[in-house]
Amino acid sequence: MSIDYLFSTYHAPLDDFVDRTREVSRLLTYVESGCRVCTVHGLGGVGKSALAFRLAHAEAKAPRRTIWVSLTNAPSVDELLNGLLSLFPDRDTRSNRTPTEQLITCLTNEACFVVLDNLEVLLDSERFSNEFRPAYEDYGTLLSCLASDPHRSTVLITSRENPSFLRERSTTVRTLHLQGLPKVPARTLLARRGLRGDVRLRGDLVSKYDGNPLAIQLASDLILDIHDGSIARFIESGEFVFGELEGLFHQHFERLTSEERMVLFRLAAARRPLTVREISADSRAGSGTAGTSLQRLRRRSLIQESEGCFYLQYMIQEFVTARLNLDCVQEVLTGRPDVLCRFALVDAGAPEHVREAQRRFLSGPMMNMLQDRLGSATQVAPRLLALLDASRIGSDAYGTFLAANALSVHHAWTSDLSGLDLSRLVLRRLDLSELRLSHADARQTEFAGCRFPGIYHYVFALEFSPEGTVAAIGQSGGSVILVNVPDGTRLRTLPWQADWIRAVAYSPDGSRLACADERGRLRVWDLATNLPTDFAGHDRQTRSVVFSADGRTLFSAGEDRRILAWSVVPRETEPQVLCRMDAEIWSLHSAPTAPLLAAACDEACLRVWDTSTGEEVLLAGGERVAGRCVKFSTDGRHVFVGCDDGVIRVWSMESRSLVAELPGHTSSVWALAVTRTPSGDVLITGSHDETIRVWSIADPSAARCERVISSLNGPVWPVAADSDGHYFATVGRNSTIRFWDVANAECLEILSGSSGTLLGVASSPDGRLIASGGHDQIVRVWNPDTGECLGELRGHTAGVRALAFHPEGELLATAGEDWDVRLWDLTTNQLSAVLTGSRNWLWTVVFEPNGHSVAAAGADAIIRIWDVQGRGGVQTLVGHEARVRAVQYTSDGRRMVSVGEDGQTRLWEIAAGESELLGIVECHVTSVCVLDDRMCVTGGSDGILRVWDLESRTLRGQTRGHSGAILSILAQPGGTTFVSAGQDGYLRSWTSEGLRLRDVSPTPSGTIRSIAWHAGGTHIGAVGSDEAIRSYVYPDLGESEVIRVARQFEGFDISRCRGITPAELSSLTALGAVESHLPTSSVVAQRATVPPPTPEPQPSPLPSSTRRARMFISYSHRDDELRSQLEKHLSLLRWRGLLDSWSDRQIRVGEEWSGAIDDNLESADIILLLVSSDFLASDFCRDIEMRRAMERHHEGTARVVPVLLRACDWHGFPFGALQALPRDCRPVTAWPNPDAAFTDVAVWLRIALEDIVQSPREHGTSTERTEP
Repeated sequence: MSIDYLFSTYHAPLDDFVDRTREVSRLLTYVESGCRVCTVHGLGGVGKSALAFRLAHAEAKAPRRTIWVSLTNAPSVDELLNGLLSLFPDRDTRSNRTPTEQLITCLTNEACFVVLDNLEVLLDSERFSNEFRPAYEDYGTLLSCLASDPHRSTVLITSRENPSFLRERSTTVRTLHLQGLPKVPARTLLARRGLRGDVRLRGDLVSKYDGNPLAIQLASDLILDIHDGSIARFIESGEFVFGELEGLFHQHFERLTSEERMVLFRLAAARRPLTVREISADSRAGSGTAGTSLQRLRRRSLIQESEGCFYLQYMIQEFVTARLNLDCVQEVLTGRPDVLCRFALVDAGAPEHVREAQRRFLSGPMMNMLQDRLGSATQVAPRLLALLDASRIGSDAYGTFLAANALSVHHAWTSDLSGLDLSRLVLRRLDLSELRLSHADARQTEFAGCRFPGIYHYVFALEFSPEGTVAAIGQSGGSVILVNVPDGTRLRTLPWQADWIRAVAYSPDGSRLACADERGRLRVWDLATNLPTDFAGHDRQTRSVVFSADGRTLFSAGEDRRILAWSVVPRETEPQVLCRMDAEIWSLHSAPTAPLLAAACDEACLRVWDTSTGEEVLLAGGERVAGRCVKFSTDGRHVFVGCDDGVIRVWSMESRSLVAELPGHTSSVWALAVTRTPSGDVLITGSHDETIRVWSIADPSAARCERVISSLNGPVWPVAADSDGHYFATVGRNSTIRFWDVANAECLEILSGSSGTLLGVASSPDGRLIASGGHDQIVRVWNPDTGECLGELRGHTAGVRALAFHPEGELLATAGEDWDVRLWDLTTNQLSAVLTGSRNWLWTVVFEPNGHSVAAAGADAIIRIWDVQGRGGVQTLVGHEARVRAVQYTSDGRRMVSVGEDGQTRLWEIAAGESELLGIVECHVTSVCVLDDRMCVTGGSDGILRVWDLESRTLRGQTRGHSGAILSILAQPGGTTFVSAGQDGYLRSWTSEGLRLRDVSPTPSGTIRSIAWHAGGTHIGAVGSDEAIRSYVYPDLGESEVIRVARQFEGFDISRCRGITPAELSSLTALGAVESHLPTSSVVAQRATVPPPTPEPQPSPLPSSTRRARMFISYSHRDDELRSQLEKHLSLLRWRGLLDSWSDRQIRVGEEWSGAIDDNLESADIILLLVSSDFLASDFCRDIEMRRAMERHHEGTARVVPVLLRACDWHGFPFGALQALPRDCRPVTAWPNPDAAFTDVAVWLRIALEDIVQSPREHGTSTERTEP
């Protein structure tokens, strides 16, 4: 059997091992006699790891499994347990036992030899002998259990110390004190080094170093370098201290050149093997110089090499790390940096687990040493910040790693760098993802290889590009993010005014990316031009999309139970209906080489079609079980289906039959990915049992599970993999994205992002408090009059979706994606109780009117009612067949109305626990409001409001209220009107009688998820797609004020910065970063600049010989009022003869509108794009006018100027690289005074127009128009 490695595959080479026959024999005797735990302890460098590896190599040839665990980077006990358990795929994952108990069972069922190498890393010997460091105390519990609980395996520990609780006390717990080599093997080691001296001299040298192999090797290298290999001259010189390994290393180190020291420091800081190129890249040395240094260091036994990568043996790494920390601390204290300029201490480009080790062993200890020297962190901070001043433009250290390293060390004390001056620096490979930079100043700073925080809301779609270098992430909020694999660096954002992206798919050649949203719409992006093409899509939510093998057809499946085929090349607007089904369709996949389409669906599990004929392929075998996900093998010969019962079923496309069933998961399998490795196909599966399984499917009929990995954060869905077997990615709870190495199942990177998006809002009965909850898991209580946050309530472990105040106002109930209801005492802001029982997300929570109980419901389709006074248990109301989206009591508390995604509206008699079906509709019912005890109103995903009579149990009336799903309905206290809100971003006020519309108000945040009264019913608070609570005055619904959750980079000034990609800029802006003034150099690549305005003399009309510039205005009709205001501000330009503007409002009666638009678009000198969410969502504006405008811009025949009217994600569109107006890219509606914004636009346009009108017309066509 081979050796399984955890946390590192590097170890002492076998060819350097000197025979220790006696010790090997003794340890083998321990193993064979049933020893559970054996500790090999001894001085550093004595050969403990080498001995353990020799034994592990011998055990690998035995029938037992051998596992090598490196503790060098100090993994937590949870990481260790998860890593070990992942190697036992046949274990029972349904058990409620602790991970330690599961491990004991695994070690009992299968005899193993497990090596835990370098335990001393975890021991806090400087303060307490044999005690573990803080946060590592659980290792003691684990090792005690391994020693005391019966099992069939042996755990071998190497350590400089022998923990007291592992002292030898029976045949099951053994220790071996490893001492130096005996004289004969030690003299053999000297002979290998080529030293000169007789037997007596060699014996004397061995004795002086107590036979320590590492000390003998280091001494031998010194003798070779200084005394030409003569042992006698070395001993006679008397220059060296014998017996101290640290002293030997110090002597070696002092003889090294500066380049050699930097190579050692670079390897110590990296905490992982590096190639010559990686070493030379950051050390300012060419590969030739680095290579020479590496050769000399290897000859001196200071470094190891394996497969072209170089690393430090653990003892050497420990010595070098200590020296590196000491030198860096000294440089901070003296203000004379050198090493700090050479490379990153915490490298943003390294894998996540390496960055954590760098903080643990480098920046953290440095900060502690500085505090010891200076007395406190407040004394250290000025020294570190002084290094920033020494790194600014014009200094010798400008462009080095000094500024980034100073901030990394500062981060070890605090992550809050708010208000810091970071301007005019180069920040190299700095990890900013956890830093708070509110109102910090980074003007004119270059970010080189830095890591920025991302914003990941709810990730429902994930797909790798065909070449495997890019991953597309579809999330709530409508955008698709493209990131680099595997480091997660953002490459660009593809915006879409959608709510939730449900599916993404690359075309086989990687030139197109398709995505589908919650409303059923489809969009296909041309990745070369960044231009989208929209398709009508499905009547309801689209769940899956996939391209055909030739990339010409896009297949989609939705909640309407249809599979549609869309012609992408050439484009056709109407789809072909491949099939209509009686069961839900969850996933599609097309064969890579044949015209076959597979669908995972309810009841039938798998269905397959021949897309060339449209005929279904009949399959044999299988059970009537729901299929949730489907994938073809890489050669298309087999199909894998993840099923609701936790089994993966395998069909052969040659025999058309079921050939294998792969059990293992204990809950439904929602995600599959297949990749090709040199040894055959590998299948990765994700399940609701919170595990990831890696299967070898080289022979699908005999597939076997190789690894079981704990997701660490809930159910796993979706999963994606590259095509050549290197990486795969998973998404867990809170949309945490992890990139993994296929070969070792090692987590390489974690993208957790930062999102303060609010999901729910509630107000206290007196209207004096507002509570909000959101994606960041924090419940906040606000004073709506002042905007002050009165408290942050922390305890939820996932997003908070629903909130409700107790009728007396002193208790707050919150619920969300962690399945629990939490009750908070608002007098103390402390958690009062946790109400459990739900088995999935909770979407709604409400108190009974008398406050005696609280009800909540969600994705498990059950309504639960808890007695908050502790007088009873939990009452369950069962009747819905899909997730319950909203519930509300009648005023007497005896009845309740509930609505769900099964289309049902139910009226419950709570005491009896029984319900009546008021009605059922062909859509999700997403909101409900009881207007009085006789009537309620519901809102659906179809945008229709329905009024139900609770007495007659009939539908009284309905009307289309919104263009998207209605997510919240709120009745006026004591009145007959109500307010609705939803996906279309509008608030609408209605009268209940006749459903007459009273007022309409658009909101700048897009989707509105929740609304609540406050200020005594005179204002409405609304939350949507950002971090703000917006207050609207009732009844005219005008926006009055905004309360915003403080964002991570609020006010962070990034004016005139370099090194930020458009995608990163979009994230930073969403997190609050700003550009304080118009940049004079590009913030992102190819962004055009506009010169600053200069004082002008009194304007006057230009001579009649000067031609007018022709301007075409492209806009959405929903922005007509804003367009009209802009044209008023351009009147001066028209009066001066600079401008002749045209919009489609000038089309005369009877004139062909398309021809008029085309003529004026082609003749324009300057084209204004009035950008808003509606503009971007308009097919005509985006696909016709914007597309042609950008073509003319690139041809040089017209100038395109984007004018931002309303906030939206516009950077990913083709005009995203152009400088936009108004100043600072601040939308018009975000200015306190819109007139000031339009004036700013007019000033900049005047400058551009004066340049145009002074030049002869070289482009465009002559088109006569009549002035309006």
